[in-house]
Amino acid sequence: MNPVKLQKHLTIWLLCFVVLFILSFPIQYNYLHFNILVTAFGNITHKIAPTFFENPTEYTFDYLSDSTGLYLNLILISLIALLLTILIKGIEKVAKTELSQKTAWTILNTVLVYYLSLQMAIYGFNKLFKYQFYDAHPNTLFTPVGYLTKDFLFWTSMGSSSLYSISTGAVEVLVAILLLFGRTRNLAIVAGFLVSAFLVLINFAFDINVKIQSISLLLFFFILLIPNLKAYFAFFNQLPAQKIPLSALFKVIVVILIFVEALVPYIASGNFNGDNTQKPPFYGAYSIANDSVYKRFFIHSDPYFIIQDKDDYLYSFPMEITPVYIKLTGPNEEVTRLSYSMQDSVFQLTGDFFGYPINLQGTQIDISNLPLNEDTYRWTIDGYNK
Repeated sequence: MNPVKLQKHLTIWLLCFVVLFILSFPIQYNYLHFNILVTAFGNITHKIAPTFFENPTEYTFDYLSDSTGLYLNLILISLIALLLTILIKGIEKVAKTELSQKTAWTILNTVLVYYLSLQMAIYGFNKLFKYQFYDAHPNTLFTPVGYLTKDFLFWTSMGSSSLYSISTGAVEVLVAILLLFGRTRNLAIVAGFLVSAFLVLINFAFDINVKIQSISLLLFFFILLIPNLKAYFAFFNQLPAQKIPLSALFKVIVVILIFVEALVPYIASGNFNGDNTQKPPFYGAYSIANDSVYKRFFIHSDPYFIIQDKDDYLYSFPMEITPVYIKLTGPNEEVTRLSYSMQDSVFQLTGDFFGYPINLQGTQIDISNLPLNEDTYRWTIDGYNK
């Protein structure tokens, strides 16, 4: 096929796909109900699901963020977009007229610009007025951090900072406004692409269930970027090289020193992952069952000995572990030593704890199974909302 015609048909397919995506994506609107095909396509997805899945009850086919139903919808609208592209090609032959590449791109560009402006405005004002990242709920404030999932911890952390919410919201609103004007549109497209790339990174890093939506925004901004990619590269290639008043040898030495200073701690230790740094003996968390004042103690990696009372107050002390005792230093430089032993998986501490005699029996808690330590992410929400 002629490359020009292939490019035109691809543009028409993209246009059909984008329009179908907008009309069938389950986003909550207030007045501008563009997603008029959500119910119809949702019914189709539920009907075709048994064809692709032996046990459909194990999957989520409702139109929710990152549901299997939403992935099926992407396949469905891709195929329908292909059929519409073929249909348009047939109509062109019958009508003996042709939809030009320029016209198809103009329509696609217009649809994407206004849709992306709408999305940036919705999410921007949502952040600006602090509705997306809200204050932590009362129960969350008293939930141990280890029991929070990564996405919930991220949401809670972002909600604790008005500056973060307002500034990120302002950037998205600015992108939404600049997209609407021809003179600032290219700048807005680049900014929107970078913002969307950052959102995709966050959603995967913290396993937040809006991956499809953020990827779609990134893809749509990239489509708008394509015609200007050569211009962007040409711009950077034409930037004048800065002349640094240093000899080439001195410059090389400076560059080497910079990277040596930055990298030498990791090269010297041979450890390029801080999580794998050697921990002190008995590192971990221990539950206390035989004391009326304290309920947990922790062996910290710095190293510190940290103890938690029944009211959840934490007290930390610099620690040194020897083969026979644990040496602790108090806030006024006072020193105490606690004897320890490990018997039947019970870590026992005895001695004078800064004027308080203790005989603590600690059972180690498996912190690797806590929700926050799950180092995985889900492509779908199957089983997540059940």
